[in-house]
Amino acid sequence: MSSSRSHHRRELFAFNDKDYKTVSPRKVQPLVESSDAAVTLSTTKTRLVMMTSIFGTNPLPSYFSMFLRSIQRSSADGIVIGGDAMELKDILPPNVWHIPLTWDGLHDLISNKLFNGTPLPGFQAATPYKVNDVKPLYGFLFREYIQEYEFWAHVDSDMIFGDVAGILNPLMDHYDVLSPNGVTST
Repeated sequence: MSSSRSHHRRELFAFNDKDYKTVSPRKVQPLVESSDAAVTLSTTKTRLVMMTSIFGTNPLPSYFSMFLRSIQRSSADGIVIGGDAMELKDILPPNVWHIPLTWDGLHDLISNKLFNGTPLPGFQAATPYKVNDVKPLYGFLFREYIQEYEFWAHVDSDMIFGDVAGILNPLMDHYDVLSPNGVTST
């Protein structure tokens, strides 16, 4: 990785004290202490983390266990945002962890990090499907959780993955952005 790309990523994920102070008082925390292997990230750090959310899906969809198993075998790490902590506690593989967050907590996070605390009644009153509109912001909203990764992706929980890192690693060596619409280099 060239130093200019590395510097660019540090700037993208860096935040100063001013940004930190605007985080909601209900700041999200990992489900359990990092010593609990059931929800900590794998010890072999991957370059890619895939992030999904499960707001408004109680009980969990029947396909969710297949989604988790595919991430476990994908050569990437995963983060599940939202959802019932008790329901997820026993089913997460070692390379997937949970950020417990309610719909109101997501609203507060967006409001504080992007709009200086201004309430967003339209978002807060919307159905959880509205989360799809903010998934591209996950890298910014949850940067403290992903700053050790070179790449992050937002994915849907109804997807099944193969060897994602094996396919993407050669591309990640040359590009900063990978999308269905093409790739962008720096």
